[in-house]
Amino acid sequence: MSKEKIEWSIYINKENEEQKQVYYEDLDREEYKSKYKNNLNCINGCIARVKFTHRKNNVKFFSTWNGDGDKHNEGCPFHVEYKGKMGRLKLKAFYEKREVNDDDIRKTLLNKIRGLKRKYNGEEDNKTPLNSMEIEESGQMIVPTDSRDGIAVVDMELRKRRKHNIMSIDANYLTMIDIGTTRCIYGIGNTAQIDSRNGEDFGYINLKNRGYTVAVYFPKAFYSQENGISLDDFKRLFKILKLEINNNHKKNVIVCYGEIGRKDKKGVNINIINEAHIYINDMSVRQILAEGKLKEIDYGI
Repeated sequence: MSKEKIEWSIYINKENEEQKQVYYEDLDREEYKSKYKNNLNCINGCIARVKFTHRKNNVKFFSTWNGDGDKHNEGCPFHVEYKGKMGRLKLKAFYEKREVNDDDIRKTLLNKIRGLKRKYNGEEDNKTPLNSMEIEESGQMIVPTDSRDGIAVVDMELRKRRKHNIMSIDANYLTMIDIGTTRCIYGIGNTAQIDSRNGEDFGYINLKNRGYTVAVYFPKAFYSQENGISLDDFKRLFKILKLEINNNHKKNVIVCYGEIGRKDKKGVNINIINEAHIYINDMSVRQILAEGKLKEIDYGI
């Protein structure tokens, strides 16, 4: 595993609640002090604060504020519990034992697609203030809350359910630190390819990323009798994807769920082992096979 290195952070403008991703290489000491200090948080949605350091030899890096290491969410690679070799094993074990089923995954992917559309169109998410009601992301559960000293007190059953929420991240911001996590990933597909190794066919779709090679990877486990996708289906799927994605000016938005593994020295794979774990341009694998093409979409990332 690579060392725990924070490359991205979230900037939150306290005046208008504007949020944007910030890369440490784009900052300098003066800009950080004047605009970003105390306003940077973990990109995984944790309340842990992130600080920027710019040394005289022009070495730049992000790190967690002293004392905030345990404020990263459980399952965040930057939580103090997951540092070091043994910590990375704990992180992998955390994701392996999560109670997530295919219905949870499907809802997460469809919710993310709706959220991307709203964001692209400049629509705000529905927000409910404290002291009213707190609504589960799935829309299936409404739980009364109250506020004490500005802290929401939420039903314990809701807390338990949220422990297993599926974290999502833009493929642009994936790094080697994410290896071992299992998440919802969304991004722009650039190229699709099918190949074989040791007599086994596999496929991949490269995603846009600033500094790493990121691929949605389809191993042999994706096509099997148990999954209901035959090898012929798999080959036909990638024939369609190659025609639609490669050298094409269409928008290709991919939303998927899978374990993140190492691709090479500076790259990661998102392993897709089930047809229900990926949507391309709002289409399921079955829809793509039936239509023989990808539909055009009116939003992007």
